[in-house]
Amino acid sequence: MKNAEKNIILGTIDEILEEHFEQKKNEVAGFVNRHFSLNEAVKIQRQSVLLDLLFYPLNALWAIPFLTAKKGIEIADKLGWSHGNHLIKKVPSGFKTRYQKVSERILLDEFLASSQEDVFQKLQKELNLESHFSPNELAHLKKKMSDLYKEEVDKFSSAQVLVTDLITTVLTLCVGKMFFNDGGLGVTGMGSKIARNVANKDAAEHFFFGKKLGTAFYSAFPVAPTQTQVVAATLGVGLLLTVCSIAVAVFSDPLRKVLGIQGYKLTTLVQSLEQNLYLLLKNEIKNKVRQSKGSIAA
Repeated sequence: MKNAEKNIILGTIDEILEEHFEQKKNEVAGFVNRHFSLNEAVKIQRQSVLLDLLFYPLNALWAIPFLTAKKGIEIADKLGWSHGNHLIKKVPSGFKTRYQKVSERILLDEFLASSQEDVFQKLQKELNLESHFSPNELAHLKKKMSDLYKEEVDKFSSAQVLVTDLITTVLTLCVGKMFFNDGGLGVTGMGSKIARNVANKDAAEHFFFGKKLGTAFYSAFPVAPTQTQVVAATLGVGLLLTVCSIAVAVFSDPLRKVLGIQGYKLTTLVQSLEQNLYLLLKNEIKNKVRQSKGSIAA
């Protein structure tokens, strides 16, 4: 493969990708209308709720530390230390819920799966790839393209979930401030405070000189709650916040749809796919040119 031939191929790739993804951008509005309604969100969440009862509180707790670490690494990168960029890419922004996995599958299977196959077939037809790549190389190229699609969808989904988890975390801080006058309380802290209040109230009701005097006495000399009370209160707070997290997740997609955010984000995803596919194919063509030159030199 010569340089002139390479340039012709790259120009053709650019045209194929531009035409294909322009069509995909036109399909965004219809896809958003079909899959980001409140009914669709409730339907998916109903099937996922039992497993997601575990993942939502974990993600809410993880959101702020992850964002803090990411921001710190970005600052360090600007100061000249870039090694952290590789580390943060290996750290998950959250733990995938079943709701997230189902949403990703819908995006891949119903919106992008045909896209990947269409692009590959157009490239084969227009560029006669079989004459430049062996069957194994074509299979490897197709897998790279598939991995790129999955990676882009994962980034899109993770960004969506991170926003949801951050909203839930902020909600937790607001609840702590509103009911306990302490915005720094987490689930455990709120559970401990509730357990102490329950223990003092219970002790006051059984006070020898009556409940009123008991309330005053135990306000000055509070009793320590039992471990059972602490665990029960913490679980109760965790369950309440999990329900709030699920509600945020269910309503966030329809709200983003109404505000036009979903359409904008999906269009951005399509643009990112177009750019990164071009870079991937360009690198593959470059490698083929180098191999051809190496063979000629040998």
